[in-house]
Parts: sequence; C-alpha cells; structure tokens
Amino acid sequence: MVAPERRRQGIGEALVRTWDRNSGAVLSLGATNEGRKLLDRLRWPEAHIVPCLVKPLTRRAVRLPRWPAPINRLVSAVTWPFVHIVARSRPLRAECEPIRRFDSSFSDLWEKLAPKFDLAVRRDAAYLNWRYIEPPHVRYFVVALKRQGELHGYAVYRHRHEPLGRVTLLVDFLVDPEDVAGMKTLLRWVDRAARAEDTDKVRAYAMNAAFRRALRRNGYFAVKSTLEVSVKVNAVQVPPGFYDDTARWHITYGDSDQDR
Repeated sequence: MVAPERRRQGIGEALVRTWDRNSGAVLSLGATNEGRKLLDRLRWPEAHIVPCLVKPLTRRAVRLPRWPAPINRLVSAVTWPFVHIVARSRPLRAECEPIRRFDSSFSDLWEKLAPKFDLAVRRDAAYLNWRYIEPPHVRYFVVALKRQGELHGYAVYRHRHEPLGRVTLLVDFLVDPEDVAGMKTLLRWVDRAARAEDTDKVRAYAMNAAFRRALRRNGYFAVKSTLEVSVKVNAVQVPPGFYDDTARWHITYGDSDQDR
C-alpha cells in the first residue's frame, strides 16, 4: 500500500523488489491487474489459475446473478433431481473431532506430509493458529481426522452469505494425497456441517491434482476460477519445469486473504 500522494513515483515497485530480493520464496495469490503487470515487469514466472470446485447441496445451488429470476427457477427445477443424488448424506469412514486449537501434533503431521508436495505454505501449528484461530473478525471451524487416536489430517471451513444464497467455503485442508478414504471423510464432515447451516453449496480451491480428483469423486464440479497464483523461489535452484508442472503444488483458498 502506498499513500495516495506518493503514488506513480515507483515506490510500489521498489517495495516489491525489496520483498522479492530478501525472501527465500515469494507468493502472490489473487493479485490485482496492476499487481500482475508489476510482477510481469519484474519477470516473475508465469502465473497459474487455482482451480475452483463446487458441490451443490440444495435446489438453490445452481443459480447465477446475471440470470433473470424465472431462468434461475427453471434451472433449479431441472437440475434438482441430479443435485439431490449428488448431495445425499454418506457415512464417515474415520473419527472426526472438532477442535479450537492446533497443537504440536499438527506440526508433526506437516513434517510427515511436506515431502508429498513440490510447493506449499508451511502448515505447522504456529502458522495454523495464527491464520485460523487467532483472527478476531472471521470465525473458522476446524475438524481433525483421526484413526485410533493418531492425527491424519484436518479441514478448515466457514459459512457465509452471498447474493444468491449461503455458501460453505472449504478454506484449507491437509491429508496425505494418497489417503483417499481420509480425504473423503473430511469432505463428508464438511458436507454435514454445511447442511446443518442450510448451505446451498460448498466451494473449494485446490491446486493439487490428487486432491482435485478426490473432490470430483465426491460430488464437486469444476467451475470458472479467477484466483491467480504467482510463485518465485529464490533460496534454491528449482529443477527445469518446476513452474510449469503444478500437479504436486498444494495451494488452497486459505493461502490468500481473499476470505477476510
């Protein structure tokens, strides 16, 4: 942010250059058009779109603000039988425990799973508490996935009103990408929480290919996304193709401040 009377003097670019030069890795998520132009001038690697997926839960889920009300009602009626099948409740396959604090076991989980990803924000307990527990102005809900008392993953979500209904945002999650049953259990828990809040749909952003497959298998559909991510690694030499192959990157909506 630059004071209005000091804009157009190169201060913003100087700040970004300093941030870039003094950071081991830099990430921009949801940049404005002006911000994107600045990163292009600084020759950052090409940006990528973070895919968005949505799971409909009610007949009100398939509506768009630009459509007239009669069209929205017609589409809702036509798609309801399909939505009813997709949104039906399914049993959990593991223990899910709501929590209000991330303890050291979440740091241990991160250390265990970090090698599974080529790129991800460090999700240890200190970061997770700072990001999801301590903010006074946003209420997040957190559920931990456990098997025989051992932590295997978590999901962070919140509910909010939008112009055409109520939405549950799957803000962040972490589980072994190969743990399909674990991911499925977390998604089913979020489904139940969303229904309890009379939510029309659940929305998630997921860059990781394995997680996107799990989402699609659990009733999520890809929709148009405008959330753009730019990454630049300075601390180490990345292998050729690192910025092009994002299948093992783990980036979610929670890595941005778009939901603040």
